Amino acid sequence: MGSRWAPRGLTLRLGFSSTGGRELGGWEGAGIAAFTALVSAFVGSRLRARVHGRPALFAAAAEDALSYGLVLAAVRNLE
Repeated sequence: MGSRWAPRGLTLRLGFSSTGGRELGGWEGAGIAAFTALVSAFVGSRLRARVHGRPALFAAAAEDALSYGLVLAAVRNLE
C-alpha cells in the first residue's frame, strides 16, 4: 500500500473524514474529523514504517480503529 501522505490518499482521507464528521457533528465535527484523519495518517505511517510483511496489515487495521474511535469520541462530546 502506498504512503498515507501521498496527495491522492491524503485528499480522499480528508474529504471523507470531514464529510462524515460534518454529518455527525456539524462544522465542528468536520474540523475534528479532518484533524483526526491527519493525526492517524501520521501515526499509521510511522507505525507501518517500523513493521514489515504481515504485521503491516494489523498496523493498518489498528490505525483505522484509532481513527474511527477518536472521531466517535469527539463527536459524542459535541452532543
